[in-house]
Amino acid sequence: MKVGFIGLGQMGAGMAGRLLEAGVELRVWNRSSNKAQPLVERGAQQVASALDVAEAGGVVLAMLTDDRALEDATRDLPERLGRGGVLVNLATVSSSEVRRQQQRCAQHGVSFVSAPVFGRPPAAAAGQLVICLSGNAAARQRLAPLLKPMSKAVYEFGDDPASAAVVKLCGNFMIGAAIESMGEAFTLGEKNGVARADMFRLFTETLFDCQVYKGYGAMVSSMNFPTDGVPPAILHKDLGLVLGEARRSLVPMPVAQTVENHLTTMIATGRGEQDFSGLVQVISENSGLRVPSVD
Repeated sequence: MKVGFIGLGQMGAGMAGRLLEAGVELRVWNRSSNKAQPLVERGAQQVASALDVAEAGGVVLAMLTDDRALEDATRDLPERLGRGGVLVNLATVSSSEVRRQQQRCAQHGVSFVSAPVFGRPPAAAAGQLVICLSGNAAARQRLAPLLKPMSKAVYEFGDDPASAAVVKLCGNFMIGAAIESMGEAFTLGEKNGVARADMFRLFTETLFDCQVYKGYGAMVSSMNFPTDGVPPAILHKDLGLVLGEARRSLVPMPVAQTVENHLTTMIATGRGEQDFSGLVQVISENSGLRVPSVD
């Protein structure tokens, strides 16, 4: 199967690399063309435009930043793919964008499938992502050999491609809420003389013995946030999408608003290069605690 891949950031490059290791013939494109070079050295074919990754009846995977990037890069792809083709979105986008993509694809006999992923760049490179999948059943079955090398688990959510998109937004909100809750709780403990590390050990060995609390909790308890992680602008965008879905669905989400506000403050105060989990610094500052300055 010849496959096209669009979007070679930290996540996309790792996922494309897994496909190459699995023996998939891959055409790749990225707006910044130099990001394709490591994949070309591993056997990928770099093409001149997003449109050129597609062949008639083939499969194109897209891992792009947001709704607009997906819209711009894939606008003419359904016509090039034609009947029997499959266009797959791997990123976090709104259900509205999914509906637009689905409608455009249907006009040309193309199946649009949502397959957004949970996991950070190291998980992408190691093939350890969790994938939410929804869309045409036959297209989902066709994608199985491509999703397997990239993931440790695939969870299916039916024939409507918007379903997986909404699930992904819900999950990202819950990650943000977990970081927010740890930031608030650890700050409360610290102001009362309890070490963050001691609370982290207790909670992650008992009540919250799970991946998100352990992984992000380690950063929250140490107040050490990497600069090579996921920047706050990404989760800020996602929380904006969450709140958009909430307004359309008439679902009050005050916690999502709080997390979005703290991410806004984080970006505005010069922490845009840190991992988004650094939003807990805002909580500490608002509580009168000193935090390390940003260089």
